[in-house]
Amino acid sequence: MKLFARCLSLALVLAGCGGAAAPSAPAALLIAPGRDSVITVGQATSIAGTVNGAAVRTVDVMIDDRKSATVTNKNESLNQFIVSVTWTPDLAGSHLIQLRGLDEKGATVVTSENVIVTVKPASAPPTAVIAVTTVVTVIAPQPAATTAPAPAGTPAPAGTPAVTATKSAANSITVTNDFARVRSGAGTTFKELGQLNKGAKADVKGKNADGTWWQIVYAQGENGLGWVFGELVSFSGDAKTVPVIGN
Repeated sequence: MKLFARCLSLALVLAGCGGAAAPSAPAALLIAPGRDSVITVGQATSIAGTVNGAAVRTVDVMIDDRKSATVTNKNESLNQFIVSVTWTPDLAGSHLIQLRGLDEKGATVVTSENVIVTVKPASAPPTAVIAVTTVVTVIAPQPAATTAPAPAGTPAPAGTPAVTATKSAANSITVTNDFARVRSGAGTTFKELGQLNKGAKADVKGKNADGTWWQIVYAQGENGLGWVFGELVSFSGDAKTVPVIGN
């Protein structure tokens, strides 16, 4: 009788003796690789994590905002996906890895935090040294034609362009990564407009609310503007004077 009374009390909370607890909110955790991991081009790397949520039907493994693999095997009793896939990078530089839980219509339910890893080039084999013979031809110097100096105050000939000093933009960025993708908004979910290679510079017109993305002058973007991720570039100027632009 005492056991029955206990089960009956518990049933009011769990909707039946031995019933399951209410499902928790969706969650996604990327366990490996860790932040600031350094791997080599061609090196097989394990991507591991978990994604929970009753509405989640599949999990996409995203590399640089592109789908690399899809996980469909779900533990229904736990409402959980165990992610364990292998990724072999073929391009050196910084790469963003993320897990995305999708519902039955393919809409995003939950995402993990972006993790940035660095991929270094594979060691190149030694190259053969090619001997080059240089032939130098010496040409006797010719007397230079002399031109009488123009009298003081003589105006420049017509058509000579005036030389004016150019002033660099107060705020700008320089790409420090091997490349930086330019997007239509401040986030990896926005449309990719193109990319800037290492060393490229661009004028800064704005920033997002937390200062992690810069709005730059980009001819291929709408109204001649685009956005780049702040960790892939070096900022020059006074960040306090850069206006916050909403998306």
